[in-house]
Amino acid sequence: MSADGADLTFDPFAPGPRDQLPAIFAELRERAPIYHTTSDIWVVSRFDDVKSVQSRPELFSSRPNPYEGQAETNPEINPEVLEQLLALAAGIPVDMAELASARSIAAADPPQHTRMRRIVSRGFGPRRIEEMAVAIKAITDRCLAGIEAESSFDLVERLAIPLPVEMICHILGIDGSQYTQVKSWSDAFAAVAGGDISDPAERHQLMLRTIKEFSTFFVPLIEERRKNPQSDLVSAMVRAIDDEALSNVETLMMAVTIMVAGNETSTNLIGNTVVELLSNPEQLALLLDDPSLLPNAVEEANRTTAPIQFAFREATDDTELAGTKIPKGAIIALHMAAANRDPRCFEDPDSFLITRPAVKNLSFGYGIHYCLGAHLAGQEVRAAVGRLLPHLGKLELAGAPLERNPSVLLNGWQRVELAWV
Repeated sequence: MSADGADLTFDPFAPGPRDQLPAIFAELRERAPIYHTTSDIWVVSRFDDVKSVQSRPELFSSRPNPYEGQAETNPEINPEVLEQLLALAAGIPVDMAELASARSIAAADPPQHTRMRRIVSRGFGPRRIEEMAVAIKAITDRCLAGIEAESSFDLVERLAIPLPVEMICHILGIDGSQYTQVKSWSDAFAAVAGGDISDPAERHQLMLRTIKEFSTFFVPLIEERRKNPQSDLVSAMVRAIDDEALSNVETLMMAVTIMVAGNETSTNLIGNTVVELLSNPEQLALLLDDPSLLPNAVEEANRTTAPIQFAFREATDDTELAGTKIPKGAIIALHMAAANRDPRCFEDPDSFLITRPAVKNLSFGYGIHYCLGAHLAGQEVRAAVGRLLPHLGKLELAGAPLERNPSVLLNGWQRVELAWV
C-alpha cells in the first residue's frame, strides 16, 4: 500500500460496506486525511481538521449543503422531461426566481445565516423548550403504552418515527392529521439530498413535486400566521420584528430544513442508541445500574453512529488544510462519522463506552452551524430511551436481520424488531 494514500479509493456517496467503514475511516485519517476523490470532492476525515473548517465560515462557505430549493435544469434532461418539470414548477405558489436562489439556514453564510438563526432561535427559548419537554413525554408515553402485552414490536415504527414527526408538527403548528404527509415529504427531501437518486431527471421531478405539494400546504399556513400569530415556530419566523421577518420562501426553506434534519436525526439516533445498548450488554448493564449515565449513552451513540454522516463546504479562496493545498471553489466533504472516531481525540474510538470522558463530538456540527435543534433532539432521544430503559434488560434484538436505512448520508435503521427475552 502507498503511504500517501494514492492507492485508496473512497467516495462519500459510495463508501463501501457499513461493517468495513471503521477500517476505511482509519485508512483515510492515517494515510489521506485530505482525500481528493475522482469526483472532485475533498474529503476531510480528522477531528481537528473538520472542526477547523467548521470554525472558519469566511473561508469555507456552507452553500453546497443539502436541503436546497434549487430547481435548475440539467443539460442531460430531455425536452419531454423538461416540459414536465416546467409544468410542475408552474404550480408552485412562491416566486420561482427567489426559490431558485434561496438558501436554507444549513447552506447560508453570514450575514444571512446570522439573521436567519437569530429569528428562528426565538422559537427555541427556555419557556418553549420546557413546553416541548412536556409534549415529548406525552407522545413517548402514548407510543409505548401496552408494549408489555406484545410479544415483539418494531421500535422504529412504534416510537422512533412518530415521536420526531409529531414534535415537528407540534413545533411548526401543523395539524395532527398531516403526520403521515409530513413524514412522506421529509423522506422525499432526504432522498434528494442524500444522493439516493442517481438519475437527474428523476431527482428533479421528485424535488419539484415535493416542493409543490409542501408549499401548496405550507404557504397558506404562513399567511394565516402572519394574520393570526400562534405560539408555534412559524409565527416566530414570520413575525415582523425590526424588519427581520423571513420571506415566504425563506420560511418555507427553514421549515423544510427543520422537517428533514429534525425528523431524520432523531429517528435514526433513537434506533441507533437502542441497538448500540443491546449490542453491548456490558454497557447496558452499567446504564441499568446507573440511569444517570443516560445522557452519556445517548452522546456516545451519537458519536459512534453519526446519524448525519457528512456535510459540505466550498472553499472561497485558495487555502491549505493539513498540509494539503485546496483550490478556490473546491467542494469539501466534512466527514463527521470518520472524525468522531479519530484516536487523536477519543481513546479506543471504535468502542461504544458510555463512561467515556466527555469530549464533544461533531455529529451536530460545530461553530455557527451547530445544529439549532440539537437540544430538542437530545430531549427526544433521552425521553425515548429513558422510557424504554426499565424494559431493555428484558428485551433483545429479534432474530430477523436489522433493516438499515439505505441512504449513505443518513445512518440509521428502517426497522428494529424488539422481542421479550
